[in-house]
Amino acid sequence: MRKVISIIFKVIGWLLIIAAFSSFVAWICVPILFEEYTMKGSIFGTALTFLIGYGLRELGYKIGKPKKSEENPTIPLQNIEHDKGKSANSRKRIQWRKIILSVLLFGIFAYCSGCVDEGDSITAFMIVVYIPLYCLLFYYYVRLLWKYGKEITRTQILLLPILQKINILRDYKDDISDRKRLFSTSFYGLVLSVLCPAIISTMYYDMNHHIHEYYGICYFLLFLPIIAWIISLSKGLFYDWLLDKTSNERQNHNNS
Repeated sequence: MRKVISIIFKVIGWLLIIAAFSSFVAWICVPILFEEYTMKGSIFGTALTFLIGYGLRELGYKIGKPKKSEENPTIPLQNIEHDKGKSANSRKRIQWRKIILSVLLFGIFAYCSGCVDEGDSITAFMIVVYIPLYCLLFYYYVRLLWKYGKEITRTQILLLPILQKINILRDYKDDISDRKRLFSTSFYGLVLSVLCPAIISTMYYDMNHHIHEYYGICYFLLFLPIIAWIISLSKGLFYDWLLDKTSNERQNHNNS
């Protein structure tokens, strides 16, 4: 049954990936036909199709993997050279995955910055706020990817090392309450910082660079991540300040 589900997920995933890739190729190679016969929002839909297909494909491969037995079989001596070759190929595969993920990250941030050539206040907003943010996030995640590889933790993905440098979650203990605090501090800001500019860039491309009538929506989407970051970071700083104050009062009370 696991094999059947795995095959179904793989087939659906590959079909979605091929459909999305074909749509992107048509958009790049034949932009006139693509703009004439597609609806607004189709670029964003194509990207979403690719992500869903890739997720289903990976899930299919994960389900199809056989379970590891609890026994530790002895490795024959004649298989040592073969295992060394497999480990070398595995390292090469991991390097290629890191390269692909790095390019994918760059593509995501570049797509989110697509409306930077509008030449007006939106361009200034993107250059002042979002371009530096994307450069910081790109450097941070690529550095994590190449330094830790598969050993990257959820706390690192949620920017815990950066938050601790600005005195937020300094005493992180990896319990349920701290996990909730970390999630509420960084997750919403991260998601909105990518999603909102991506929506604006999609509008920019799908409307053939004419989004002047929708500037109100654009500015709302650009300010929304900033508001989310300000609220979450202020909440985190206030909570840590309150903990420090409470601990100091307890120490003074015990000393007295």
